[in-house]
Amino acid sequence: MPPAAAAGARSSLPICSSREATRARPSAPFNTAEFFLTVTISATFIVALGWEAFTIATLGLLIGGVAAAPFGAFITKRVNPDSLLTFVGALLTVTSGYGLYRALS
Repeated sequence: MPPAAAAGARSSLPICSSREATRARPSAPFNTAEFFLTVTISATFIVALGWEAFTIATLGLLIGGVAAAPFGAFITKRVNPDSLLTFVGALLTVTSGYGLYRALS
């Protein structure tokens, strides 16, 4: 028997490292509660406003959102979060400033 094993030393291959024990499970893009919440909110929106609220502009927004989602996922995966946050904040500030300028002039 090797001396290390006889002395009760730990082996070089741990059964479960702390890194494995604290690793979180991968999460799905959405969970069931979020899905039902979204369906309920959408149904309430349709009932409250009626089908007349759906125009070509609404359809364009829906199609644009579906088309932009993969692009947004790609950007958030590739760009540094701090840089992305700074860019989005600056874009919103400029857009809001322009709207304020137009409203006041």
